[in-house]
Amino acid sequence: MPQQTFVLGMNAGLYQGPAGSDDPATMSEVDNVRDVNLTLEAGEADVTTRGNSGWRATAPTLRECQVEFQMVWRPGDPVFEAVKTAFLTSSTVALAVLDQKRNVAGAQGPLGDFSILNFSRNEALEEAIVADVTAKLARFEEWHEIAVGAAEASFTFTLALANGAHNLDLTAIPYGIGTYNGTGKRISEITVKNNGANALTIAPHASNGYDIGTHINGAADTYSALLSSSDTIGATDKIIQLTGTGSQTSRWTLKLVGV
Repeated sequence: MPQQTFVLGMNAGLYQGPAGSDDPATMSEVDNVRDVNLTLEAGEADVTTRGNSGWRATAPTLRECQVEFQMVWRPGDPVFEAVKTAFLTSSTVALAVLDQKRNVAGAQGPLGDFSILNFSRNEALEEAIVADVTAKLARFEEWHEIAVGAAEASFTFTLALANGAHNLDLTAIPYGIGTYNGTGKRISEITVKNNGANALTIAPHASNGYDIGTHINGAADTYSALLSSSDTIGATDKIIQLTGTGSQTSRWTLKLVGV
C-alpha cells in the first residue's frame, strides 16, 4: 500500500455497538457526527536518580483514552439512542475510533467499551440542535488495525438464472471482460438487488459452499451487508447457490479483501 500524504477527517470512521463488541464489522457506523476528537494520554512517574546526570527522568504509567464528538440531536436514531441510554443508565457502549473506514487497508484506532460522561444539548438559534458527547474508555479491547496488505477488489455484475437456478463460483467472478479468481480472499461487503418479481434465495451450495445465506423478496428488494466472516475463498468454500424462478436476474456488488 503506498504511503498516504494525508487522510481527510470526513473519511474517518466512528463505529458503535453493544458493550463487549470486538469487531467493527458488526458495529453501526456513527454517521450522525461532525468533528471527532480522540485524545490519548498517559500518566507519568518520576524515576529520577542521582545517576541521571542531573536530568529528571520520567516513565509513562496508565494510559487514558477520551473521545469527544457532536451528534445532531436525532431521537429515534439507534446510535443516538444507544449513546443517550448509556449516559442515563451509567452503562457503556462499544466504540471503534478509526482514522479511515473499517474496510480500508491500514485503518486503525482504539476499540473498546466507553462510559458516556457528557451528553449536553446545544440549542443555537440558527443551527440544528446538537449533543456534545464525551466518552472515556472503560474497557480496552484492542488497538484495531486492518492489515496494510489487505488489498481490496470491487466487482459489479448481473447474474441470470437458468431454469430457476444459478451457481456463483467465487473463484471465477464475472467482471465484464473475463473472470476474477478470488481464491485466498473473503467477501467484506455485498449488495444484491433482485430484478425479478419473485423471491430469490441465496445459500451456500451443498458442495463447496460459501455462506452469505439470505432470502430476498420481490422486485427491487435489496440485500446489503458488511460481512465479518473469516472464511476465505478456496476449494471448499467458493460457491453461492441462487434459487428463484425462470431466468430472473439480480445485480451484485462484491468487495473482496485479502487476508
